[in-house]
Amino acid sequence: MSDILELVWMRDLVKRGLVRDIRMRARLTQAEIAKELGVHFSTVAYWERGQRPVGDAAIRYARLLRDLEKLIDSFAHEQATST
Repeated sequence: MSDILELVWMRDLVKRGLVRDIRMRARLTQAEIAKELGVHFSTVAYWERGQRPVGDAAIRYARLLRDLEKLIDSFAHEQATST
């Protein structure tokens, strides 16, 4: 997916308040997300409260959220088919 489409997708998640949900379902802390993105943990907290991510970190955040969502979905699918 192109960078611009990733940003649009991620900013929609931020607007709807879903980024924290993805992080929590992945059982990650704000500090862990921040370390992966190379930002301060308070930046992740701002994003989770609705601040609009910008710049290179925003693109990395969008990609990370997309990957986490896919991983969470695959775990849920595995769990559903194994029972």
